[in-house]
Amino acid sequence: KTGSARIVVLDTGTRLRVSSAALPASAVGSSAIGSSSQGYLFIVTPGNPSSILKVTVATGLVASTVAIPAASSPATSAITRAGSLYVMTATTPAKTVIVKTNPGTVIESTTALAATAPNLYSPIVGLDGIWYATATTPGRIIGFNIASKSVVADFAGPVGSVGVKTLTLDPGRETAWYTTTISGSGVLVNMRLSDGAILSTTPLPSTINPHSLVVSDHT
Repeated sequence: KTGSARIVVLDTGTRLRVSSAALPASAVGSSAIGSSSQGYLFIVTPGNPSSILKVTVATGLVASTVAIPAASSPATSAITRAGSLYVMTATTPAKTVIVKTNPGTVIESTTALAATAPNLYSPIVGLDGIWYATATTPGRIIGFNIASKSVVADFAGPVGSVGVKTLTLDPGRETAWYTTTISGSGVLVNMRLSDGAILSTTPLPSTINPHSLVVSDHT
């Protein structure tokens, strides 16, 4: 988040470092990242305009850079799916910039979303598309359909909730789990993705400030 920007690639099997290299100054504060089976990482810079840095996993070095036009910047999140990088923006209205990542890296299309769709964060792949968290009040979960390139779900969380954090899906991808804040206290929420119904809300101790959630079996 601060200082110089750097990419560190780890082997999740051996836990050993594969590569490490400095990134351009424009990458400081990047939170959007995607990967491909071709051995590349795609880092979306937070500036306006944003850029996509194509990084070689084996070396950590930048292989190429693609600029996102100022009219579609800055980016809020990115996720890879089937040879493309889906970049969400903080424009009004929000947009989806689809970038082809295989074999080349080029902007394929840009689609403006419904005016009601706020900035979208923390992308995660669901059964029919991508689900996003928001920083709205009440907190909302947005479903984006890849085939139609459109918002197909917009579900509000509990009344009084502020934002959606640590969004994750259960293994069957039928419900979402996330944390939010209600009246200044943390709450764990379980939401059904077929209709947005709130299945449970669990107050969290004041000492708990989650950075991530992992659903395993029935835990």
